Amino acid sequence: MERAGLDREQIRSILSLYHLDPLEDFGGLADGEHNSSYWVRVAGRKYVLRVIERTRVDDLVYEKELLLHLGRYDLPVPRLLRNVARGTFTPWAARGRFVSLFEHSGGRPVGVFEIRARHLRSVGRFLGHLHLATTGFLRSRECSTSLWHLGERLVRLEGALKKRRLPRRLGPTLERLRGELDRQLALDREGLPQGTIHGSMGVRNTRWQSSGLVGVLGFETSARDRYLWELAVALSDWCWQPSTRQRGGPAGRFSVPRIRALLDGYGAIRPLIAEEWVLFGDELKLAAVAQAIAALSEGELLRISSGPAYRDHRHALVRLDALEQGALLPLYAPARNPLKAPK
Repeated sequence: MERAGLDREQIRSILSLYHLDPLEDFGGLADGEHNSSYWVRVAGRKYVLRVIERTRVDDLVYEKELLLHLGRYDLPVPRLLRNVARGTFTPWAARGRFVSLFEHSGGRPVGVFEIRARHLRSVGRFLGHLHLATTGFLRSRECSTSLWHLGERLVRLEGALKKRRLPRRLGPTLERLRGELDRQLALDREGLPQGTIHGSMGVRNTRWQSSGLVGVLGFETSARDRYLWELAVALSDWCWQPSTRQRGGPAGRFSVPRIRALLDGYGAIRPLIAEEWVLFGDELKLAAVAQAIAALSEGELLRISSGPAYRDHRHALVRLDALEQGALLPLYAPARNPLKAPK
């Protein structure tokens, strides 16, 4: 589906549905997988206008209810504005699109080389508060990165390889992902706590000011799943330090101090149980597998990107390499040993 490509008159028309005028300025933001977004300035105030292009109405209702619920807990989540009909998403255009308008959170993204312990503790605390705040949230939907969904996507990739829709050089990579996914399917995750998760708590979905974390974006991926899965996805992004010296492809390492800071922040709000500590490393490996499958599906098979740049699956593979080579071993040191399950 083509992106919306809104012009000034179209944006003015949409803003009139919110009784906002005059439009002073606007600009495009990085596109997401399911939408396009714009910043707009009206009467000196900034807003975010999102054009929803590939999202079901049920999912829009879910997101609206979740954001309203989290807003009652004073968490730094997007604040939806109501239109003239008191709705939070508005039909627009003949091709079934909707638009939503949010207050601008302010702040800015943090660069991967700017990340400090205070950022990680804040991210951990936010996730802990999110998981506790949603224990009373009644709506639920399945996670698109569940083990079943990952298996289905991998089957499609394997089928595309057989039909030569993917280059043969990817054969060994798919075999490796199949082996790890099969191993993951054999693990017992029944005892792991579950609930509403953000789903993609990566670096690019946060906004910061000197006062700290002021905005968390990207709730389109929110669903019901394991809290440990949430942590694994966040750790894989926040605690990976890319190398400035790359020889033939992506390189980097997991930062143990970063992992400890994020887990300390989270544990101060919701301490992990024994079963979560036991599967901590496995869940990180599964996060790497999921990222590789997503990148291969979007970047190689569908030839699309979920963001402003091509997704290279090798970034996920180097994370999997690091984990298989013992990247988490320093966390097992007797002096600290956070991964040792409590008796």
